[in-house]
Amino acid sequence: MEKQCTKCGETKALTEYYTAKGTCDGHHGSCKTCMSKKNKARYQGMVSPELLQRMNEKYHEKKKDPEWLVSQRAKVRERRRKKIEAGIKRDQPKGSLGTVDPIKKKARAMVSNAIRDGRMVRQPCLICGCKAAAHHEDYSAPLSVHWLCTKHHMDRHVHLNAAETLKIKPLTIEEQFNLQPR
Repeated sequence: MEKQCTKCGETKALTEYYTAKGTCDGHHGSCKTCMSKKNKARYQGMVSPELLQRMNEKYHEKKKDPEWLVSQRAKVRERRRKKIEAGIKRDQPKGSLGTVDPIKKKARAMVSNAIRDGRMVRQPCLICGCKAAAHHEDYSAPLSVHWLCTKHHMDRHVHLNAAETLKIKPLTIEEQFNLQPR
């Protein structure tokens, strides 16, 4: 299968694109070559070669100093201690769902188990038909979900958060996205 790069306009095989879970076809819009050029240009604009050279030399000099190594280790231990005191697990990635409401966690697990057991089938996005994730309008009904892609899922949460902030009743998904009621 082939795809046209959004940067250079060339049509290339999908192996020439990095994968991206949140997109419809599972690949970035720009090819690997264009992304590489963009990242190199961005990095070169941030750090001059002379500064990079000095930074590397300075770091390698410091690494030889035992006092510096001891102070670095102490800083790392202190950061870890503060995370533990704050209740953040050491190996927990940023943005992970580890500190979520237990009701939400249970609902997500029930959907995951239902998909695994074949009691529920993953559907495409209600709005655009792309690869979708389950969205719970009501966590007290854990298997009642709407299937939304990343973009529309984020749009839905922005709307729900805005409605909560303004203390108004949020629109239903059908009203928000102008869909026919199910």
